[in-house]
Amino acid sequence: MIKKRQTPEEMLKKIYAGIQKSKRGRLKIFLGASAGVGKTYAMIKEAVKLKDENVDVVIGYIETHDRPETQKILPDNIEYLPLKALKYNNASLAEFDIDAALARNPRAIIVDELAHSNAPGSRNAKRYQDIYELINAGIDVYTALNIQHIESLNDIVMQITNIKVNETVPDQVIRDADEIVIIDLPPEELIERLKNGDIYPKEQIQAALDNFFRKGNLTALREIALRKTAQKIDQQVLEYRNAKDIMQVWPNSDKLLLVLEPGYSSEKMVRYAKNTFDKGFNSWYIGYLDDGTFDKRSHRERQNIAELLDLAKELGATPVEIVGTDQALAISQCVIENNINTLMLAQYRMPLYYRLFGKSLAERVSEIIPEININLINQEENLEYIGYPEHTVKSNLKLNYRKTLLRAIYFLAVFGLLGVLLQPLSYVTNNQNVLLIYLFTILYINRGRGYASSLLAAFLGTLSFDFFFVPPKFSFAVTDSTYIVTFFIMTGFTIFFNFKMGNFRYQLSRLSKQIRHNELFLQFSQKLAESMIESQVLEAVDTYFAQMFKFEYVLLIPNIQESLSIKLGYASSNFDDKIAKWVFLNNRHAGANTNTFAKNELAYYPLSTSLRARGVLAITPTDKLDFFMPHNQTNLQSCIKLLATTIERIHFTQVAIETAVSLSKHEVNK
Repeated sequence: MIKKRQTPEEMLKKIYAGIQKSKRGRLKIFLGASAGVGKTYAMIKEAVKLKDENVDVVIGYIETHDRPETQKILPDNIEYLPLKALKYNNASLAEFDIDAALARNPRAIIVDELAHSNAPGSRNAKRYQDIYELINAGIDVYTALNIQHIESLNDIVMQITNIKVNETVPDQVIRDADEIVIIDLPPEELIERLKNGDIYPKEQIQAALDNFFRKGNLTALREIALRKTAQKIDQQVLEYRNAKDIMQVWPNSDKLLLVLEPGYSSEKMVRYAKNTFDKGFNSWYIGYLDDGTFDKRSHRERQNIAELLDLAKELGATPVEIVGTDQALAISQCVIENNINTLMLAQYRMPLYYRLFGKSLAERVSEIIPEININLINQEENLEYIGYPEHTVKSNLKLNYRKTLLRAIYFLAVFGLLGVLLQPLSYVTNNQNVLLIYLFTILYINRGRGYASSLLAAFLGTLSFDFFFVPPKFSFAVTDSTYIVTFFIMTGFTIFFNFKMGNFRYQLSRLSKQIRHNELFLQFSQKLAESMIESQVLEAVDTYFAQMFKFEYVLLIPNIQESLSIKLGYASSNFDDKIAKWVFLNNRHAGANTNTFAKNELAYYPLSTSLRARGVLAITPTDKLDFFMPHNQTNLQSCIKLLATTIERIHFTQVAIETAVSLSKHEVNK
């Protein structure tokens, strides 16, 4: 079993998350597959229970839909906040009053209809935005939602029911919920309730039975609701495991990880993993092994990995990073962090010496986490098609002869000088002490620079020791056979030390890069937090994007008329303003590495917030393979999200100022 050591970033993240969680209220969602399953009924019962426990609970908004069962249990001993009257198209509308709720500041509040769109004139366009204000103010919120109103499931529900649902909430709301309670009812009972008039008025019953409330529809929606709830529970399990630093894999859910190895990966593996996932797994992940040599591999190898990652993402996989020179340890760490119980690796022919004296990657992973299930996918017939050598170690052993010759000259000079300098010491001490100095020198001058370098240093160091100190001195003759054993011991120890040092150097290099990026990201976020006008935002982007990323970009932000204009960067000949406009209007990624406007060489990203797109970032990658790797995309998306929310904040601040000025002028004119 491996022990997880938290990085400083992980520790700070946990501390920050704990502070934020202690300040905010809890969000509890009563989730159902359709109307009529009893969400509001269960929510009212929860309010009564809280009241009996002397919790300060109020009802901010409740929708009974004139159902007798629900109206009967409306409590008399709980405070009802008055609704806010708004006029729209000569009609008077009653809406939840967010200002009254914040002013009342209860411990808990009931706010029904999470997906509701507020009437024009309300502070927020959607009710879920009101709820975010409440929980950010430290108020616990209890609300209800049907599965078809979740944004990512909207199209799926429409395919099942042929009914388009216009009111949706972002998936982030579900992820942010502290608790989800599934209100489940078998389709037969729900249909019976509908026929009895317990859900809709009599004149609507037959139409509902013929359309939405068909048994097949209800069964499918019920399955989706149960799956969504299971995903939320799995998220909570992961959060608990990470908080408690639990290392053992729990078999509470079936998760699949496919590991791509350069040289041994093909579409067959990805499609096989997808087919396995479809047989009953809850989720599946894909990751590529980055042991420090990925950037040095051929363009074809890296391109193949990038294409397979794209294919897997299209098939629903979640990309993860697997980083480390010890491949088995890196994979095991990824498995533990995501609580994955099934691992898929490529099966390929290994050299005879490796089969006799070494262990396969699967065997080493199994030793670290014996509870993992490992599936090996035979790749023999794909090796010729991929075009890689039968064993990648062969390609890695190619020597740079000029560099090796220069290093040999350097080693000869060092060990020759060392032999001369240590000559006086040989008269006052024995050769064992001199040998220790030689060993220390071999380790120091090599410092994890490769196996060939280790062998060369050990060989030349042994020759120098033999020439200067082994009788007969100043010759390469060896009268004592124990010095031959000494050579092998020095060589083995040097290679072992080289491996450990190489691992340390790689991890240190990667960590230093990430720390540098985190420092720049922190400075960038501070600058954006201080920005009050658009020009300050543009200045921050211009300053920090050049330091954090290696690409050319064009930043487009809309004006008051919603017309996009270039604020930063220069449009290249490949830039297409029509694609940028499409990305802005549809709030979707397009261009390179997508299925939308794929021929364009630029990658177009919307500056998305929970409400809409606030602009477009068009990027020309200098190295497409590196740019689209998951870790780089994660860093980019973090910056885009931060930039988008800052632009939105400034927009609403300006709107508020303009409204205040307009009201002041109106008061003066009175």
